[in-house]
Amino acid sequence: MRHAHLCRPFGDFLKYGRRTFPESGLTNSRVVPITRGMTAHSIDTIRMRVASPCRAKLARERAFTMIELVVGMILLGIVAAIIVRGVTDGFGGYTDSKAQSDGMAEAAEAADRFGTDLRVARAEGRSGPIISPSELQDAIDTNGDVADVATGKLLDWRDITEATPSSIGFQADVIDEPGVGARPECVRWFIASSGGWSLRRQVRSYTAKCAGSGTLLEDDAMTDPNSATPAPGAGGMPNLFTYVVSTTSGSNCSSNAVPGSPSAQARNRVVSVRINFQSLAIQHDSSANAALLDEISIRSRTASDYQFGLRCTA
Repeated sequence: MRHAHLCRPFGDFLKYGRRTFPESGLTNSRVVPITRGMTAHSIDTIRMRVASPCRAKLARERAFTMIELVVGMILLGIVAAIIVRGVTDGFGGYTDSKAQSDGMAEAAEAADRFGTDLRVARAEGRSGPIISPSELQDAIDTNGDVADVATGKLLDWRDITEATPSSIGFQADVIDEPGVGARPECVRWFIASSGGWSLRRQVRSYTAKCAGSGTLLEDDAMTDPNSATPAPGAGGMPNLFTYVVSTTSGSNCSSNAVPGSPSAQARNRVVSVRINFQSLAIQHDSSANAALLDEISIRSRTASDYQFGLRCTA
């Protein structure tokens, strides 16, 4: 301590009997002589008078006042609150970022899987050259039935069996069923509301026109349920599926998007489907992602026989 020497003059005072202590702040008027007749009590009194300035200065350097302690505790509490808030916000930011990444990844995977399914859509009745082009053309125009040219048996020729903004059903061979061969399955993609909105994919064994309840072969939730996502077409949520229909005018053949649900006859002329799966991840990340906005062509309907049936080729 820089003031520790202030206590030394007292020893000199007792030794030499009379002197001043400018180091300790005492003046000549406060110097007390030592005589042979002084009692121990008198000497103790002198000791306290001389040492008290030294002790006071040392105490002021070593201790904190109550106000200083209170202010220090308040400042420490503020710093601790800032640190806790920073850690909490950082963890929350990581959680939100991971949720965004997971949501976009799920939607992208669903879009890829949907494209794989739809591209191979093909009705059971079109598995071979058993429908004449002219009969297929009439069937597309009238949504009528077509008979096998050899046996006269009615054929299931409609690839797409359901088409709404929030669901689509079609025939496609997406599973290798033992002992079944190349027969297609009934595939359905739709929005489910159980436990929150989510996109689901179901695959059932084939039934005529996919109108029956075939055996459930696969049932997958393609995106996690999200109770915050409104129903399709409500609350600003875009429709998942938009259908592109081939139309003819004279010798011209063109394709146009049809809003809402196409009629049964218009479903026969659907040549591609536009998807908007970005809305499935809107609660996680609203940024655009090209993988979630796509148009998928139905290969069986770009084949020459079906293009003739649509009157797009001579």
